[in-house]
Amino acid sequence: MADSTDYYALLGITRSATPEEITNAFRQHVSRFPQEARDPVGNAAFRILVTAYKVLSDPVSRERFDQSLATRLMGGAQRLHLQLLASHTLLPALEEPQLLYLLLDITSSPTLGMEGAPLNLCLVIDRSTSMEGARISQVKAAACTLIEQMKPTDSISVVSFSDFADVIVPCSLLDHPKVAQARVSQLSAGGGTEILQGLQAGFDELEKGRLAAGISHLILLTDGHTYGDERPAIELAQRAAASGMGVTAFGIGDQWNDAFLDSLVAPSGGTSQYLESPAEVVRHLHNRLHALNRTVAQDLQLHLEHPPSVEIRALHKLSPFPQPVTYSRWQTPLGSLQHNLPVSALLEAVIGPQPADTSIHLRAEVSATLVPTGERHERYACQVRLDFERNPATRDPLPAVVRAVSRLNLYQMNELAWEEVEQSQVEQATRRMERLGTLLHHEGQTQLAQTAFNEAAQIARTGRISDDGRKKLKYGTRSLIGNDHLP
Repeated sequence: MADSTDYYALLGITRSATPEEITNAFRQHVSRFPQEARDPVGNAAFRILVTAYKVLSDPVSRERFDQSLATRLMGGAQRLHLQLLASHTLLPALEEPQLLYLLLDITSSPTLGMEGAPLNLCLVIDRSTSMEGARISQVKAAACTLIEQMKPTDSISVVSFSDFADVIVPCSLLDHPKVAQARVSQLSAGGGTEILQGLQAGFDELEKGRLAAGISHLILLTDGHTYGDERPAIELAQRAAASGMGVTAFGIGDQWNDAFLDSLVAPSGGTSQYLESPAEVVRHLHNRLHALNRTVAQDLQLHLEHPPSVEIRALHKLSPFPQPVTYSRWQTPLGSLQHNLPVSALLEAVIGPQPADTSIHLRAEVSATLVPTGERHERYACQVRLDFERNPATRDPLPAVVRAVSRLNLYQMNELAWEEVEQSQVEQATRRMERLGTLLHHEGQTQLAQTAFNEAAQIARTGRISDDGRKKLKYGTRSLIGNDHLP
């Protein structure tokens, strides 16, 4: 490219923007130019805007621009790229706090390829009595299929648990996959549910197969509650995350503890997902294996620098797996980054009173471990500037932020209804759930909308939300948050 302009930043969009988002952003910017100023020849500002649109709206020229941008950033040494966008960068100078949304996008350079680093994977399978029948059969079939899809250079271990844990496939390279599959096929259900036992044995097996330039990951499959060992299990997951091990948790059916599984995956920035039926296990395990094989950076940790007048109230991961994240100013885990798929997060910020004609800067820094090389604590940064004026010109917020916030509101509405039920505020919860159903219907989510209407009736009648409805709405509205960011 002849100039060094970042066309994404110029249009106010992320590097993962869809063609529709590019077009909408361009039209919004054009509308701000008077008709007489829309001359690409005589007006340099309009000319570069048109050039940005032409480059980014054409797939071939956009790919070339992305490559040149990757080379230019940090003198060509930048292997991860960060972009921090604010819903508004020009804000009114107010004497009271105001709400602002920030969209963080993390992508990898094309030079950080997909060589397919060795995978050190442990499956931790619940074999308690409640898993008997279709659930244990489907899980065994899914585990055998996953073993078949792994590479010979990968390591596999399988742990089953009920009242105690049993290592049925010790950590080893996949040079004899049939042996591992035969052992998995012999699993039978029986006993209670003590997840801590399974996790401890699983992390011990992962430790045996760890490599400097590789991915160590534990996948938990369960259908029930664990009793009395939730806190030790979360502390164990925290220690594992600190040593570079990731966690995915799949809950099958509607009787498992969703809050516990969310807390279990949080330290490593992992994901917990709801599997409504045993038949979904094969597909979800396949998708998770595919994502792990595309990983180019892991253990992403966010540090946001901001003045004391700024408070980050909430953080929600949008991509690749929508998930609420507990924000910490010093270090917030964002999980792993896949090749050609961004890690995106939406931050809710409250900006304290600011005088006119002043500016503040928000700086995002992310550290990561690069999978192809094993280099740890590589650091990357970006920032956004906010300007405050007495009477700033009115501007529409960025379309990507607007869409993410509108979807986030659906998820938060469902969570508020659940809290109101817990506090016996039946009438208020019923109205909120009915409103959620209406909004979901307008979004075209007819099945999810019907679930919300059914649960509104259930709340009005019994003062409770069904276990099935609770999980369908929680994970259904959560998945909507990141829909626009997924390929």
